[in-house]
Amino acid sequence: MTPLRGIFLKILSLCTFMCMASLIKATADAVPPGEAVFFRSFCALPVIFAWLWYRGDLQNGVRTQNPVGHMWRGVAGTAGMAFSFAGLGLLPLPEVTTLGYARPLFVVFFAAVILKETVRAFRLSAVGLGLIGVLIVLAPRLSVGATATASETLGAIYVVLGARHWLMG
Repeated sequence: MTPLRGIFLKILSLCTFMCMASLIKATADAVPPGEAVFFRSFCALPVIFAWLWYRGDLQNGVRTQNPVGHMWRGVAGTAGMAFSFAGLGLLPLPEVTTLGYARPLFVVFFAAVILKETVRAFRLSAVGLGLIGVLIVLAPRLSVGATATASETLGAIYVVLGARHWLMG
């Protein structure tokens, strides 16, 4: 695959996810997160099956060697998607985007805590600087007199990051 094709596909992916997030945000008052998760997943099935068929892997693409692990991954993914969709309804898009950029920082932290991976001082300091940057961007929402209290904002952060980001990495 050429680099330009990869760049094009990444930009297309970003635009598609931006449209999905905007639609979820616009319909958050009328569509509960569970319903949004159901229809997002349901509409993804034909795309997944078409992709597997295109690759010639339709028969093997739906098999798993670890059905229990696959089930738990599905539960965590669905819960994470529901938390993310709920967070989209509760927070302004700039905050959701900022928290999305914080996702890799939390992956490093939870990889060290849950998976017992070695994280050296250099990487830990980079994660700390990244979290400081996220807090600077979110500072207006965390300050006194903002429309949301600190506990509401921290709760929304938890909702947006959800189980998906620290269980699945």
